[in-house]
Amino acid sequence: MKQEKRIMEMEAMYDRVVKFYEEARILCDQMDATRQELNQLQSYYETDWMQDFRADEEGLLDPTMKRGILTEDALYNLFYEMYELKADFLSHFRKVE
Repeated sequence: MKQEKRIMEMEAMYDRVVKFYEEARILCDQMDATRQELNQLQSYYETDWMQDFRADEEGLLDPTMKRGILTEDALYNLFYEMYELKADFLSHFRKVE
């Protein structure tokens, strides 16, 4: 009976790990799909963002338009979170043997 219990426990672990890696693969595919958008956001932040921010501050933009991207920290925080996520992924995967 002890052997059967061990096999059942290992089977359950295997199922959890397989499910995790299947979900991780989907996430990686989604990250690949959004990488170009992230690059465009970085380019926007480095070029036109300040001009758009100032126009908003001066009341030149439609006040009903969604413009959360023009908050001072939105893009910066996104880039920082992506940096942290990348570091976390690398740290976790370095531990996998």
